[in-house]
Amino acid sequence: MIVIDARAMSKAIAHALRRPSVACCGAFLADARALEDDDRTSSSASFEVRIVDAIPLFHSSSTSVAMMEIALEQVEAYARVRGRATIGAWSAPARRDDRDLGVRDQELMEVLQRKGHSRAFACVMNGEALEAFARGERETPFASATEEARCDDVDETRATCEAYVLGELECDVDDFDDHFDDVSRDWRNERFVRAMDEAAKKRANELASRRSADST
Repeated sequence: MIVIDARAMSKAIAHALRRPSVACCGAFLADARALEDDDRTSSSASFEVRIVDAIPLFHSSSTSVAMMEIALEQVEAYARVRGRATIGAWSAPARRDDRDLGVRDQELMEVLQRKGHSRAFACVMNGEALEAFARGERETPFASATEEARCDDVDETRATCEAYVLGELECDVDDFDDHFDDVSRDWRNERFVRAMDEAAKKRANELASRRSADST
């Protein structure tokens, strides 16, 4: 079972929503110590991991394996400093009904596995699944996945994505294609994370205010 943190899931969805007409992909990060503990104590049948971050990787159809390896080396260096490890990937196909990994996504999985991530998983979120998730008709935005996956906080994820679509976060999600074109573009998306946190705090304050008004 893959359990995906609301901020990580929101970042991955925002990456797909920013470019709905092209195929996007990214990497999921988990707590490295938790992965080591799971490897020591669990069988593959009971494999469970919590995703704590998402890194948008590419949206260009011309991405090469060499570019993937360069990007993943930077992602893994970033993850190691934070006690995290790359454990999976997501794909957002250009076709809204596509449920399969594209050639680039399969190459990404091969790179992950070659780097020693034997338990790497992949999820596909297409347009149909994203729309159904936004309408509350399904609990994840995934049309297919190699492991069972769920969102840790569905309501928070939907609220964050709605705020992004409405322009309330006032920033976009950048990936490595953007970064390779302009090094000032931040594939870590720290500004986007701050905007998510501020929006979540604002929603919590508004909810507290409504509850206080209702109780008087």
